[in-house]
Amino acid sequence: MKHFSIIFLLSLGIVFPSIAQEDNGKESVAIVRGQRIVQKNGEQWFYPTNKEKDASSDAYMLLKFLNLPGIRVIPQNRSISAADNRGSVDIRINNVPSTMNDMLALDIKAVVRIEYSDTPGLKYGENVGYAINIVTKRAVSGYSGGTNLTHALTTRKFWDNVYGRINVGKSEWGADVSANYNDERGVHSSSTTNYLFNDGSIHSINRESMGIRHRTTTQMSRLLYTLSDSSYVLQTSLSYVSDLRPNHYKQNSIIRGISTEGTHYESNKRSRQPTLNLYYSKDFRRHQSITANTSISHIHTTSDSYQDEGGPYAYHVIGNVWSLQTEINYENRLKPFVFSAGVNYTQNYTGNRYTGDALGISDQRHSSQRIFSQIAGKIWRMQYTAGLECNFRYYHQGIYKQQNCTLRPRLSLLYPISESLKLNYVFQYDERMSQIAQVNNVTLRANAYEMTKGNPNLKPVHRTENTLRLTYSIPRFYAWIEGFVRLNNKCNMTSVARTDDNIFITSQYNQRHINVFALGQYAKYDIIRDKLSITGVLSLMNDDNKGFDYHHNYTAFIGDIMIDAHLGHWTLSANASSGYRWLEGEKKAHEGFSMQLMASYHKGPFHISLHCQNPFRAHPEIFHTRNLNRYVTGTSRYSNSDQGNYYSLSFAWRFSHGRKYRDVNQKIQAEKVAAGILTSQ
Repeated sequence: MKHFSIIFLLSLGIVFPSIAQEDNGKESVAIVRGQRIVQKNGEQWFYPTNKEKDASSDAYMLLKFLNLPGIRVIPQNRSISAADNRGSVDIRINNVPSTMNDMLALDIKAVVRIEYSDTPGLKYGENVGYAINIVTKRAVSGYSGGTNLTHALTTRKFWDNVYGRINVGKSEWGADVSANYNDERGVHSSSTTNYLFNDGSIHSINRESMGIRHRTTTQMSRLLYTLSDSSYVLQTSLSYVSDLRPNHYKQNSIIRGISTEGTHYESNKRSRQPTLNLYYSKDFRRHQSITANTSISHIHTTSDSYQDEGGPYAYHVIGNVWSLQTEINYENRLKPFVFSAGVNYTQNYTGNRYTGDALGISDQRHSSQRIFSQIAGKIWRMQYTAGLECNFRYYHQGIYKQQNCTLRPRLSLLYPISESLKLNYVFQYDERMSQIAQVNNVTLRANAYEMTKGNPNLKPVHRTENTLRLTYSIPRFYAWIEGFVRLNNKCNMTSVARTDDNIFITSQYNQRHINVFALGQYAKYDIIRDKLSITGVLSLMNDDNKGFDYHHNYTAFIGDIMIDAHLGHWTLSANASSGYRWLEGEKKAHEGFSMQLMASYHKGPFHISLHCQNPFRAHPEIFHTRNLNRYVTGTSRYSNSDQGNYYSLSFAWRFSHGRKYRDVNQKIQAEKVAAGILTSQ
């Protein structure tokens, strides 16, 4: 597909010279503007330009153009993730979690600003590394609708969405339908693993895939109703998601010494999830407000797995997850400070039945009651936010029971050294539980020599974070440099046990520490205002892991660069990333280098864009891992030809009539809960 890449790059060379010509035309009139990025206490507010909004067909495209620090956005995949694996990304529209369809259906012209934080406050809960809140005006009349279609040109993949909204008086009705299909056949994996046996001998196995296929079909539909006026919003939504993953298979060639054999792994999975959401928000007089949100969902999953390395091994799983989540938040905007408090209650029941060679029953019940309060204000020139969260947790699985209370204090300080130079410090202590699948009491076979075992006795991890950041901001330039320290004590880390018959069982236990020390830099410069900008991110990270019987240390550089050009109806974008690198437990890994190019054209309600991923690279490396365990060492490499010389075409059309707006716009999200099924792959 090299001719696609050549044509794409030639188009960049043709269009870029027009930048200087356009800048000498109508835009020569001097216009005084404020800063596009405003530093708040623990937050940064990004104000998108009209050029960026005009060039964006949906919220994913807008966030990509903003190049938020630490955020990786792939619009054609409807994907937003943390580039540094610091945690999940909480995305909200007017302070309430949003779904993918909310992001696609959002009227970009109604966007006022994006509130971004890489040190989220207490209301977001745990395991959240970044928070993004899109502030918009809310429609009060008229109707709108549209479609967003993305189809791959070089692989078997598409993602289509249709939506509609209509407003009559205080009511709004809405509907969304989306479908996604992906048939991935270009994945290639190879690994060399060395096993240290009890007699001191080393047995080496080379595994190389001869064929891998991953196929996924996802369908989602949703109905919404909203009743609102200037002081309250009441919204309900009912959604249904169906996910089918048939005939996932991997065929390997196994080399043991001078012998070679073939192995086969296959799996089938089907799940469905209905979800009901209720949301209510009320603004009272005297600067008080209250919000409440309830989510009820059920996930039913069936899966089959088979592999024949070391002999046939097959099992069947039927899983069910029932989930209830309710939260109430209160805020009082007093003159000396803003007081906020909230209560969150979660109840999850997971029931998994394993039959076949992995016979077992895993019934788990999780519940938590999270209470927090915080104040935010200003003392002289220094802004502050201080709060405390208390989380009561209960866990029950068979004969295993846990009940504990964890505390999470948080302090954020912002001091303006000058009008353009600010110093920000954030301290946070956290105690968090492990993921559900890690506390499963089921043992599964991974291959002929390895098994995976859950540990229901895992305890909360003690985490302390300190961040010190110096920010410099002027209208066309914004940059910061920071130092970051994360101390994870008594954290769950991998441990490998060797049995008398030379079987290696991998599990997790609360061990000594995983500590992270990092220096980071972010800079964005508008070379030509509203037309050409460049963004750079650079990090130096050191991971120090100490378990009961091992100690590993790893230092890595991580870098990203983004260039965006807005040329009338055309928009060009180029991103390059070195890939994230990390050490966790006894596994060292790094992602491969990646590059993305995009050219888009917008005219009125129509947007069309061409995306290119990894040009001139037929088999790009996705990630590379190295196992440092004393019993099991080795390396693994994964590449994917489907992501090399990858091209996709997106078409978006939006229509509206009679739209008028108010300064409030609330959305809610169907709460997704992991099925809690332990897998051996």
